[in-house]
Amino acid sequence: MSRSWRSEAGAAMILALLALTLMSLMGMIVLRILNQGFVHTSSAEARIHAEMLAQVGIDEVNAIVQSAVKTGNQNTDYRGKVTNTVDNIKHALEAISGTAISSFPTTVEYEVETNQGTYKVEITSQVISNPNDKDLIEYVPDYPYVQEIKVTSIGESRRFRPGVRVSKEMTIYVSTINPVFRYPISADGELILNGASHIVGNVYVDNLNNASGNVTISNKARFITNINQQHTIQSGTASMEGFIQAAGKYMVEDQYGNMRERDFEREFFQHRKPFSDEYLTPAEVIDVEETVANIIGNTDLINEMITQIADSRSRSPDGFGAEIIGNGTTINNGIHFRSVWVEAQGDLVVKGNLLIEDGTLFISSGANVIFEPISDSKSSLYVKYDDPNLIAAYLTGNLSVPDGEFVAIDGNVIMNNLNFKGTMFVNGQLKIIGDLNIEGSVYVVGDIEMKEMNSINEQVSEDAASVVLVSSGKIILSDNLTDPDAASRIRAFLYSASDDMDLYGVISKLEIIGGVHGRKVTLNAVRGESSKESRPGLIVHPSGYYFDADQDSLMSVDGNGNRTIRSRLQVKQDLSLYTNPPIGIPITEEVNMFIQEITYK
Repeated sequence: MSRSWRSEAGAAMILALLALTLMSLMGMIVLRILNQGFVHTSSAEARIHAEMLAQVGIDEVNAIVQSAVKTGNQNTDYRGKVTNTVDNIKHALEAISGTAISSFPTTVEYEVETNQGTYKVEITSQVISNPNDKDLIEYVPDYPYVQEIKVTSIGESRRFRPGVRVSKEMTIYVSTINPVFRYPISADGELILNGASHIVGNVYVDNLNNASGNVTISNKARFITNINQQHTIQSGTASMEGFIQAAGKYMVEDQYGNMRERDFEREFFQHRKPFSDEYLTPAEVIDVEETVANIIGNTDLINEMITQIADSRSRSPDGFGAEIIGNGTTINNGIHFRSVWVEAQGDLVVKGNLLIEDGTLFISSGANVIFEPISDSKSSLYVKYDDPNLIAAYLTGNLSVPDGEFVAIDGNVIMNNLNFKGTMFVNGQLKIIGDLNIEGSVYVVGDIEMKEMNSINEQVSEDAASVVLVSSGKIILSDNLTDPDAASRIRAFLYSASDDMDLYGVISKLEIIGGVHGRKVTLNAVRGESSKESRPGLIVHPSGYYFDADQDSLMSVDGNGNRTIRSRLQVKQDLSLYTNPPIGIPITEEVNMFIQEITYK
């Protein structure tokens, strides 16, 4: 009996020890879990504090730049406002960093201690374009002012060891460039997104002149065949990388094909989805007629140009003669033709003004016409031919004019495979054929037809200046019905001041790097391949064309792993409009600023 009791007591002790050990292990596990949770919570809190500290640095710099711009605009003179703004930014950076700045470009730093931790800010700024560094120019738009400010703010929280760091970077552009060039897509009255276009950058839709300001979104693209039959094809909806603001509502097609008025939702878009931003700055209206009239029809300017010319040639009112210029020659002190058909061939240097009144100009495909500046005289080209049914100037080959000078055509113009550098003003219709390479700006009181255009600035480096095409009327593009495989690339900004703009990427394939603006802008697009012939993976459409069966996938991947956006209509912001603005780009009288991007690290 005694042995049995002792045996049972020993077994009980072993069980008790095992239980105690197990409870200890469980306690340790629970403590570890609680500790990990505490660590994760503390780490998350520390990261939030670090992010808040980094944002303080970003906000400080944003505030001082805004104040510098506001104070700088108190000057009444355009160049004076620029001078004041540059000086204000310099003084503000000196004050916040405690560092003397002799000139731009510059980099300054400062660090601030708080109870929660520290934030360290680095600011790098450069003046990309300053009109005060150039001679004062008349008649054509003045040089733009552009100043780039890059900010890196690093917040570090000390509520957790080791400290947690968060870095934020911001890029600000302070400039006099019209805000419309910030947006790859903008409209004065309405935006219609039919099908699967792809947009990179911010979008702004206004409601000027009592327009709706609506954005209409549908998964059906529309197109017109060469027999003028209208068709629709179901695709996905648009994808977009950026922010969007609309003065009106969003009209979205429901599952039954009915358009419903909705408040903004990111889900209206497919794959890449924008955010709404009510603080986007409206685009300013460009007065094309006034800008062109400041050159063409300015009798004082024309008379001044004539008095600077040493050579004048004319034909009798009943005759209409022809003159060939160029072929390796130089025209000194300008030349003035009346009632003469002028053809430029080969190499031609013009020092002074070239005026053609009641006559026409033909620049041949092999010509290289260069206007060079001279002292005490302009060095510009002026052509006047009143007949609205004929062409005043046929431009091909190469043509360039100095900064501050101009090409002015009072009549209709054809550009055919032209390379042009400078600022041009047209009072008539402009037709673009073939491949166009332009560094500068073109203002047209009339329509711009681009139906026979292949590309604009396709071969030009991304670092080179782009082109701004500004029209008081329509800018007319169309689907390439003959060769769906031929992709058109337009590196330009297309601005229609008073008319609608329709873009198609259904049968044709179109990429615009720059942007478009119109009263009502309509984008029609599908994804994948389009063809006039049957191919694997394509399905036939009642129009007789064949389209990709996959209208949902955003990207395709080739054998090397390279990913490509499949939309046949892509419109992307071109930041070179700020980093390397073309001569003659429309400007504002006051300095403005915008935040290009804020990134996190």
